[in-house]
Amino acid sequence: MDKVTHGFPPFIKSNSNILILGSFPSVQSRKENFYYMHPQNRFWKVLALVYHEPYPVTCDDKKKFLEQHKIALYDVLLECDIQGSLDESIKNPVPTKLLPLLKNSNITRIYTTGKKAYALYQKYQEKELDLKAISLPSTSPLNRMTEEELVKSYQVIQNKELSPIVDILLLWYNKEKRDLPWRKTNDAYAIWISEIMLQQTRVEAVLSYYERFLNTFPDIFSLANAKDDELLKLWEGLGYYSRARNLKKAASIIVNDYGGVFPKDYDAIRKLPGIGSYTAGAISSIAYHLPYPAVDGNVFRVLSRVFALSEDITLPLTRLKMEHRVREILTEENASLVNQALMELGATICLFKGAKCEKCPLAFLCRAYQNNEVEHFPVKGKKLIKQEVFKTILILNCNGRYAILKREDKGLLAGLYQFPEMENHASQKEVIAWCRKQKMMPIRIKKLEPKKHVFTHLLWQMIGYYVAVEEESAAFKWVSLEELAHLSIPKAYSYYYPSVNHFYD
Repeated sequence: MDKVTHGFPPFIKSNSNILILGSFPSVQSRKENFYYMHPQNRFWKVLALVYHEPYPVTCDDKKKFLEQHKIALYDVLLECDIQGSLDESIKNPVPTKLLPLLKNSNITRIYTTGKKAYALYQKYQEKELDLKAISLPSTSPLNRMTEEELVKSYQVIQNKELSPIVDILLLWYNKEKRDLPWRKTNDAYAIWISEIMLQQTRVEAVLSYYERFLNTFPDIFSLANAKDDELLKLWEGLGYYSRARNLKKAASIIVNDYGGVFPKDYDAIRKLPGIGSYTAGAISSIAYHLPYPAVDGNVFRVLSRVFALSEDITLPLTRLKMEHRVREILTEENASLVNQALMELGATICLFKGAKCEKCPLAFLCRAYQNNEVEHFPVKGKKLIKQEVFKTILILNCNGRYAILKREDKGLLAGLYQFPEMENHASQKEVIAWCRKQKMMPIRIKKLEPKKHVFTHLLWQMIGYYVAVEEESAAFKWVSLEELAHLSIPKAYSYYYPSVNHFYD
């Protein structure tokens, strides 16, 4: 037996949805320098009959056929010891690395031709990809199935997993969608602002911020020229302040590189600071009707339940495969509405807790609902344990002026203002000693209620003290309540904000 390496690259395009795998190029394929699965007429005849199209004869015809139907072709094996073209002649196989193909395309389904290819895929690649293959019969002349029987078996490649939900979903959305301001515009700038604000923030909380933000910064030029303090003050209360900073960074790039016009290309949008695949998909589909998916937590939840998907949604590969599933049903005509409808269903009906299944238009299709397992989906990995941080917040008052500090420009809550603080939970004696070290003499001190604030990976456990002092320390900036109102104070510190605690004075 000879050691043979796959000498041909995979035939795959960025928009390929289907990957058909053989076991290894046959002797005849290698001899003709053409590997696109079986060169036997029957393979191509079957595909042509499935799609009701003329049988492709030349290599160029076959490539065009594959591109048109978004089909990718390759083989399960990269190399093996082989003699002849029979499956039984394959020995010492080395599997092909298929993961890069999934990452660089929109593959949603994998099919194998012949029992050997299916067995090899199950053995080597299924676990890594977490994607089950569908076994198709071999079209080799050795397979005695009739052409009609083969066509019937291959019809399955036309099925799209999400196709049954599209019309039902859009009918529901047209009737039940909420009246939201960002749904009344196709302006990419306004849609961008809304999508960034809505990241990890409830719609109800965003509404007032959205209108105020657009009134203050009505276009990309005004945002690019915004003063940091003004921008962060406007964002105060929304949290995740890096979003606001990234908005300004992205606006500057759009002004400098695109003349102030929001880019219309998905890849260009995706490269902007603060924009991931979800936000890029939302903007490009809603503003420009481009068929890109917008898969957020709501969409994950809906589709995980409808299809009872056991994949861990915290894994990057799971997100990728979900995006591929959605993209397969998107067209320029429906992309905007399908994306918004999926998000709306997750936000209003398919809730994380207390799902309103009796009102869901997809209930009759939902496998989780039919099996009474709605609460079991989506499947998530182990929850990250938040690190506890203990702090003592100090409200220092000198004749009606309060001590503040500006945080560093990097890290958590970068560039925002805060009240002075001590590490750990300090006693009253420790606070008095700390004040004296800062050259301040306390004349009154009062302990405040403990508070906690939750970040993505941190939990701040805080206690506070109100301290009236005789003189101001040069270590801090001192401002009046009126001046304080114009500065951006993160919500984590707002629990001890002087104006909401009348008992301070």
